Amino acid sequence: MYLYSKINSMQITTLVDNHVNSGSFCAEHGLSLYLETDSNKKILFDTGQSDLFYRNAVKMGIDLSQAEILVISHGHYDHTGGLGKFLEINKTALIYLRAEALQTKTHKGRYIGIPKEILAEAQSNGRVIYTSDSVTPLTSDMAIICTPVRDLPQMAGFYTEKNGQQEPDLFKDEQYLVYDHGEGATLITGCSHKGIIRIIEDCEAITGEKVLEVAGGLHTSGSSATVVSDLAAMLLKSNIKKFAAGHCTGIESYALLKRILGERIFYNYTGNRFNFQEK
Repeated sequence: MYLYSKINSMQITTLVDNHVNSGSFCAEHGLSLYLETDSNKKILFDTGQSDLFYRNAVKMGIDLSQAEILVISHGHYDHTGGLGKFLEINKTALIYLRAEALQTKTHKGRYIGIPKEILAEAQSNGRVIYTSDSVTPLTSDMAIICTPVRDLPQMAGFYTEKNGQQEPDLFKDEQYLVYDHGEGATLITGCSHKGIIRIIEDCEAITGEKVLEVAGGLHTSGSSATVVSDLAAMLLKSNIKKFAAGHCTGIESYALLKRILGERIFYNYTGNRFNFQEK
């Protein structure tokens, strides 16, 4: 049973990634994806760490003032740093995030969260929607998914603060975009802190659909060859047909994944445009 109606195709444009293969655009440590459905729905997924997502969009002829929805995958600076610019240029889009994304977040002592005041005006105008359920329908075409929270011992150095006390960050703020194109589901993720295999399995359990395509970061930058090889082996056993990897995947890890997964995976650099549903 489908949780949302099927769409035929989605064009994904990478406004920001860590890397670029053209002199026309600039890159930064961050992620921002522009999504447009065949029914002409326009969605921004994350905003990178600066206004670069906007400057690249202008070069690509994309008018972000027309985006109807902004999805924040989680509360880190490299996904939310351009939020102020987006609010400056777009006065109507609904903004979907978890309330936990506004917690004080640190990584190895560095503050990396969203400044709470940045959303004040948008919140007063009713544009901010805090997702709380495992499934939040976005349009008739797609939904935001939030998977169960588990202990994440591999996330050393990431903390939230509560009542002045540091606690390990369990990434309760992390959420994903999923759409069903008829043959199965496509998953859009930011950093996959909860582990991409778990995320895929949980999304399949929640939606009842096989995840066939994934776009986003794998959080494998700096991981050992053994960890990456084990991940590749699990992906080979999964339902995944195509993987657009980037951002926190890491170039070295991507090279190893590419060697093992072959044509199933490609690097999603800044300026790249693709459609998983194109044959």
